[in-house]
Amino acid sequence: MKNEFKEFYTNKIDISNPDESVLLVLDTNVLLNIYRFSEVTRTVFLDSLTKLKDNLFIPYQIGLEYNLNRQDAISKSKNAKNDLYSELDKIATKFANEIRMQIDKVSVKSTDYTVERNKIKNKLEDKTKSLIEKLKKNELNDLFGLLDTETDMSYRLAEILEGKVGPSYNQSELNDIEEKGKKRYECEIPPGFGDLANKKDKITYYNNLEIKKEYGDLIIWYQILEKAKEDQIKSVIFVSDDSQKNDWTYKQKGARAELKKEMLETSNAEFVILGSNQFIEQANPTKNYKDIIDTVSMDLDTGKNRNIYDGVKTSHRLVRYNPSMREDKIKVISEKLLYLQEEVNNLIKAIDYTDATRGLREEDKPIVRKQSARLFEINRQLILNYNLIKTDLDRSLHKLKLLSTETELYSDEIYLIKSKLSKIIHY
Repeated sequence: MKNEFKEFYTNKIDISNPDESVLLVLDTNVLLNIYRFSEVTRTVFLDSLTKLKDNLFIPYQIGLEYNLNRQDAISKSKNAKNDLYSELDKIATKFANEIRMQIDKVSVKSTDYTVERNKIKNKLEDKTKSLIEKLKKNELNDLFGLLDTETDMSYRLAEILEGKVGPSYNQSELNDIEEKGKKRYECEIPPGFGDLANKKDKITYYNNLEIKKEYGDLIIWYQILEKAKEDQIKSVIFVSDDSQKNDWTYKQKGARAELKKEMLETSNAEFVILGSNQFIEQANPTKNYKDIIDTVSMDLDTGKNRNIYDGVKTSHRLVRYNPSMREDKIKVISEKLLYLQEEVNNLIKAIDYTDATRGLREEDKPIVRKQSARLFEINRQLILNYNLIKTDLDRSLHKLKLLSTETELYSDEIYLIKSKLSKIIHY
């Protein structure tokens, strides 16, 4: 039976060290989530992508959606703290007023009671505001300390995905998909029919193309199918956190059979959908990354729990505070410091090797000498910071954030030095 109905069965695919037969496709919401993750989670996620970059593929439509919505995601992430604090101030005032009203409802015809009651009422707002201010200064400050909204990681993501984006469709091809989509949606053939309700008649105009948003998912699907036709590809893994839509998955339990069947018929490849949590965990089987991403948070506008991944429409996100994340952050920074030390040492060795084996041109010597001196200085500071993070017992989140930012700056500078020396030295 399994041979006749392959689309209803899923084989385990190893993505910890995949060969060229495995294609990894990242959805728009997954790319945008680098601006919604805590700093630690974001680093783990990007490191996982770096490790698997040879297997990555981004349909052009996904790349376009990501870039069109990136600034909005960054803005919402940066405003989350101020928006929350503003809401808490309003709640504090409302709370104090509600207590005043309840106190006033007690009918006691006595002057001394009235005097005491008014004293309490006058203190209420000050006490409530004081409580909120302490919460902001301590627990909430630590909570938002897990985030890094100042470092724009888009450059690193762009570097990882360089050469991984597929070609764009022309207008004629888009029109053809639209016609096919009308028939598919009438029969509720996935994917995309779930977008009819909120995206119908909405259009993206870009690069002289008219793209109807209700067919965005279908465009993505056809671009994935096209890529999967390449001979070596036997498995396609779509990493998406759009688990609320039933036109891709069966209630978070895997890809719909129609999609798997269509993939088998067009390219004889297996199709699997993973969420970011599953992706990170399976890409790093030797590390304890189970459920590193909190997929449920409260929407402050509605007061209801909602899935954290619903595209760029989401307004406020709260990161679940976990004391162990402090140690995770220390671990991530320590590993990054060791990695950068190794990078610097390799560059210094390459300079020495080039000079010893073929010599340096006279015009290159000043450049190499300057960059080499800077590399030694960076390496000295990396060693100092590594020793600091290992010995300093008072490692507050604020200190760790500063150290992480400094480490990223050194990483950027090392990358620039490496680029400058790439045409001069042998690696």
